[in-house]
Amino acid sequence: MKPLVLASFVSVAGLALLAVPACSGSSATTDGPVDTGTLDTGAPDTTPADTTPADTGLADTGTLDTATADADAPIPWPTCDAKPATATTSTLPEIWKANPTTPVFTWVSGAIVTGVSQGGCSAGKACQIFLQDGSFATLAASSGHAIKFFASIVTGERFAGIAVGDKVDVAAYAIRYTLGGQNELLLEVNDLLRGCMKKTGTGTIDPVAATLAELGTVDAYENKYGPVLVKAVELSGKPDVSLGMTFGLFTLGVDAGGAPNVSLSPYFLPGASFTAPLVPSTKIDFTSVTGVFGMFVVSPTGDAGTATKYLQIYPRTMADLVKK
Repeated sequence: MKPLVLASFVSVAGLALLAVPACSGSSATTDGPVDTGTLDTGAPDTTPADTTPADTGLADTGTLDTATADADAPIPWPTCDAKPATATTSTLPEIWKANPTTPVFTWVSGAIVTGVSQGGCSAGKACQIFLQDGSFATLAASSGHAIKFFASIVTGERFAGIAVGDKVDVAAYAIRYTLGGQNELLLEVNDLLRGCMKKTGTGTIDPVAATLAELGTVDAYENKYGPVLVKAVELSGKPDVSLGMTFGLFTLGVDAGGAPNVSLSPYFLPGASFTAPLVPSTKIDFTSVTGVFGMFVVSPTGDAGTATKYLQIYPRTMADLVKK
């Protein structure tokens, strides 16, 4: 089997940070969201190799974009003890409806944390936090009720301690992020676009039932559902030689070969790695898989080419994966 060759890939333990330009449309920003990752060469049974790279997070060097930031001084860091005076109060559905193309300082109150990259934010690492505002009976009803919060590498430590199940107030910059072929609505904080998040209580989000077919298009993530907490049943997959890498998911009993549409990523697990009962290079059948629906983007190098987008499910603990 010959693995797909990416311009750059590293293990979770040896993440290579890529410098990227400022957020499109922003008047004051630092490096924004970009993923790097390692190659998954595993395959279910005897089918062709799963060439989905592992999602190792939004790499961000924290380098100031001086070309766009000269005219703007950052605001002082808010605390989220109360809504910052200059922030606009919005609900998640209102942000989805507005679909801002330039950063809008936004206050969201009462959302529930459904996932935190690597199990928790820490110093020296960019951090992703998934937010959702309620539980829903159907996948269609969940549309517009979840969003990703992204903190740059120089600001990630400000969100240490935030955990799954926290009810939070958030001040951040809402934007449809389109740099490098990406197309994701998110809330962003960096050294110039300053924001905050404060735990105000706890809450529970119930996962909504979803199939691989329903989650299997880029449009489903970018324009319909966003990072909603889902539960899919009767699946199979084959972990790679490293449990720190993604692997493809297939409907149980019908994996007929070819690349998967949706993969299972360890990036929101503590340590960004699967553990028992998963065994490297060994096919496993799942009664159910619970996790946040997401997407990992490999941006093109240089001016040519298009971004490659990989759909993912991110479990938060190994208890999210129920083995048959």
